[in-house]
Amino acid sequence: MSIKIPISAEFDGEGVKKQIAQINAAIKSMGEAIAKANGQKFEPIKLNGKDDLKYFVQQSEKLLKIQGELNNRMKRSGQDGKNPFLANWSHLYVNEATRLKKQQEALVFLGASFEGPGAPRRPSTPPPQRPISHPAPGGSASGGANPWVKQGTRVLQSGLNAAGPVGGVVSNALGTGVSAGFGAGLAGLAGGMAALGVGKLIGAVADKVSDAQVEAIMNDALMRRLGGGVGYLPLREGLRGASSALDISYNEGQQLASLLARTGNMGGDRASELPAELLNAGGFSRGFGVDPAAGVGVFGQLRGLGLTRSTEDSRKVGLIIGETIAKSDAFARVDDVMEAIGNYATTQTRQSLGVLNMGGYAGQLSAMAGSGIPGLDVTGSASLLARVNATLAAGGAKGEASQFLTSTVGSRLGLDPIQTRILSEGGAWATNDSMFGKGSMAARYGISGPGGGKTLLQETLATLREKYRDPGMLAMATANHLGLNMNQSMALLSIKPNEMGGIQSRVGRLGVDMSTIDATGIADLGRIETADSTGLKRIANQYLGRTGKGALTADEARDLKAAMDGGDQQKIKDELSKLAATKGVIETEGSKTRDTIAGVGNIMQKFASESLPILNESRAALLFLAGKGGAKGPRDLLERAMQARHDENVDGISQKYRAQINEQVERANRARVGTMGVPVGDEINLPREQQGRAVLERQARAKAEMDAASTEISRLEAERAKELAAEDARLKAEREQEQKRQEAVRDYTPGRAPVGDHAVIEQIESGGRDYDRAGNVLTSSAGARGRMQVLDSTNADPGYGVLPARDGSMEERARVGRDYFDALVREFGGDRVAAAAAYNAGPGRVRGLMSKHGANWLRYAPAETQNYVRQFNGLTSGGTELPREPTRAPTQLPADEQARRQSSAAPMQHGPLSGELNVNLSMNGDLRRILNPPAPLVTKVASNWYRSS
Repeated sequence: MSIKIPISAEFDGEGVKKQIAQINAAIKSMGEAIAKANGQKFEPIKLNGKDDLKYFVQQSEKLLKIQGELNNRMKRSGQDGKNPFLANWSHLYVNEATRLKKQQEALVFLGASFEGPGAPRRPSTPPPQRPISHPAPGGSASGGANPWVKQGTRVLQSGLNAAGPVGGVVSNALGTGVSAGFGAGLAGLAGGMAALGVGKLIGAVADKVSDAQVEAIMNDALMRRLGGGVGYLPLREGLRGASSALDISYNEGQQLASLLARTGNMGGDRASELPAELLNAGGFSRGFGVDPAAGVGVFGQLRGLGLTRSTEDSRKVGLIIGETIAKSDAFARVDDVMEAIGNYATTQTRQSLGVLNMGGYAGQLSAMAGSGIPGLDVTGSASLLARVNATLAAGGAKGEASQFLTSTVGSRLGLDPIQTRILSEGGAWATNDSMFGKGSMAARYGISGPGGGKTLLQETLATLREKYRDPGMLAMATANHLGLNMNQSMALLSIKPNEMGGIQSRVGRLGVDMSTIDATGIADLGRIETADSTGLKRIANQYLGRTGKGALTADEARDLKAAMDGGDQQKIKDELSKLAATKGVIETEGSKTRDTIAGVGNIMQKFASESLPILNESRAALLFLAGKGGAKGPRDLLERAMQARHDENVDGISQKYRAQINEQVERANRARVGTMGVPVGDEINLPREQQGRAVLERQARAKAEMDAASTEISRLEAERAKELAAEDARLKAEREQEQKRQEAVRDYTPGRAPVGDHAVIEQIESGGRDYDRAGNVLTSSAGARGRMQVLDSTNADPGYGVLPARDGSMEERARVGRDYFDALVREFGGDRVAAAAAYNAGPGRVRGLMSKHGANWLRYAPAETQNYVRQFNGLTSGGTELPREPTRAPTQLPADEQARRQSSAAPMQHGPLSGELNVNLSMNGDLRRILNPPAPLVTKVASNWYRSS
């Protein structure tokens, strides 16, 4: 489907502005109506340029592609080809509540958000404003990133810029990263990335980073929607495998899986079947040449209704739908057949709350649609049958006369009036077996009934035929009872329903495992089942001529040729059905093209995914450094990183042993049953004198099994404790190593000189610096600035007789800090320790502590103040000295500190891909140590990864 909003470089500017204004107004109006009805706050999307407009069109088309129901309603309402956000929604959904819900889902999909009660939010797409275009390498103005993705970065940047000087640096880094692509992103992020001489291949991988990030976010959201029972990686890899098999992108696979999970209610224990269900639904669609979203919609609908409960059930339903398409000769109307079956299933299941006779409906639909009668195409036949079904469910269209006829039909089937009413509510294709058998509502409730496989419609028509011998009277009576006109009645009476289940019966007789059927081959199975001798010969020659994927082996070709030479059509169908069930759809040049396009794109995205962990860690670390995560500096950040690695390792060890220990616990529980002291099972039939011996022997075996399980549990627990202790030791060693590194950096000067209290305070407060390494004034979270960390309020009015700052220079601010400390020393009677504590915590708090706790006041001071005093004492007692300017040779410093102090940039590395993609981040100082992995990120290149040969 192509939405008709013109986008071109030649399109005049005023025209684009009008289009954008119209769309913005429509989105704003729609969102505000939803927000008002739900008591929410609406955050709209605003389009500003041609790139925004183009992306809007793409998202709109994707919405209609995924939401088959909305697409069908657009067509039925005469709005086919119109943008859904500009459509008349009152013609799509009559019910206002449903309409508002669907509109809200569409807006959230587009990227808008709603805040308030029950408001959905699309975490992966913040509301966009005007995209910022930065020139990318190669002359591209957009860098390959869509404006919605750029907007997410701008939202982040606005928060970082508000965080002060450090945040501004981080904001610029992130801005560079998004605007100029993957390579430039890492360069802007870390201060330089090694150049990789891999040309367009690296560019292709870089372009996929955004897609990989979107996939990761969608996979996380889907995992949570499924209840978290299936892990992130198993879910992602399962969906990737299904996507590759269906020749679709990973992200499209995620979108289809999300739709399938929602419509099929596949959370909890059912979540593990999602990739297989996606492969089945998408494969069915591929076999018939329709969009995978069509199959996903129908099969998800059936799963959600409870009509299918496993992937095997879905394949059985697929065989019925495939047979229906083949017998109605509606290969060009596959969407209509699936929609008809889906609508019938939904309506009737919700009406009868029980087992559905889908085969009966499919047989009637295929017979009528394949009859060749004008007007009885798939849609016309489905409409007629829907009227018949609703009329019979209501007891007929002619009041008391119809009720009498219905009671007569019930008597023919051996039903009393209550049972007849229950059968009628099951609709035209209800049978005694379906309405009173296992799984029916009547059986659950406790009402039983006779068995039987004849449908209500069959018995109704049979009763009418008995009572009305004249064809005209029969047609009129049928029309009156079923609410049809005469022509429709005559058509219904003259068309014999098809017998369904032929494909399933054949593959079952041939011993084909239902779980191994290739869903793409269901279309061929339908063709084979309905083909005549000429059609069978044509299909056989197609299979014999296959090459590459799906080619026949020598034995398969021999068996098929033998069946063809024998001339027995059933044997030919048997051989072809075995091949279709396992070989799938035939490969063509078109399917190869689709396969390779999707496959190459998925390979690039797989490579790009390998960069996400380090990119995520880099972004998180930068946010910490900008003050967004509570980290107080590089040391705190390093400690958090070490602790996070430790926590992950501990969790991995615990999970590793948890499953093994649980297995042994279950083993012991199973054995515990054998400890019963009374005869059980075959022991009961033994002679009395043998029973006691058998019981004792069984108990001994059970006890031995339980002891063995207990011993294994103890061993596993000991191994777990050993690994956990080793991990604790590793963390301790890592911390000690980092402490030594810090000490080596701090103590790099061989010469020392005595310093006074002022220098000590400066060292504790700021390391004796007015500016950070980026040239910004050193500012604390509380707003204290400069080497003495003086607040603006203190700088202007220090009190205690100290002269306020005479200008805004950093030297004058430091002078205020020194004079203020001297005043505190005088205030506390020459007690320099108390003055240092007061400089940190405030003189009022220190006075209060002294008043309350006397000589032990320091013990009750805040932990920060106690640590401050310890540093002060350590630097001033025993002639302790502070470092002068560095004179130590760089080779005596830790390697990373040497790199930081080098004035020249790190050398660039060049080289071809050569089977590996090497990503080396080159950073400075603490940031480099925090963000860089211990070794280059290496991604193996496998050109045939996406598809097994």
